[in-house]
Amino acid sequence: MAGALRVIQANTKEEFRRVKALRFEVFVLEQNFSASSEIDEYDDSPKTKYFLGYLSDEPIATARCVLMRTHSKAHNVGKIGRFAVSHLHRGKGFGRQLLQEMEKILESEVDMLTLHSQYYAKEFYEKCGYICVGNIFKEEDADHIKMQKRLR
Repeated sequence: MAGALRVIQANTKEEFRRVKALRFEVFVLEQNFSASSEIDEYDDSPKTKYFLGYLSDEPIATARCVLMRTHSKAHNVGKIGRFAVSHLHRGKGFGRQLLQEMEKILESEVDMLTLHSQYYAKEFYEKCGYICVGNIFKEEDADHIKMQKRLR
């Protein structure tokens, strides 16, 4: 692992600009997802929390969590999405650090975290304690699988 990631909850316009720039770099420029699908209805929701991971003063990782309430169960669920680590910093433990810090921050608000992992990243989430739920499905023409982790 190369250094400690400083994780903050993004709250200012400048922090949101950095979140969007990093997402654009990873999802649109690198992975060729459409720019129009990168921003969605959850981006402006008051139920969405944004996280930025900094290495020194450089933002290198980001994710969001939409706070939800399930209809079938009496617990709160957070849906992690738009999880991205800049290309030059992958494979160094920063994604795991971001996820662990998010879990610490969110555990007082949600019982369970869910996410739709791109299938190639499934092992990363499994190593972080997430389990697969259901079958592979297409989202934005890429294979995904639903995963979840109980926090409490």
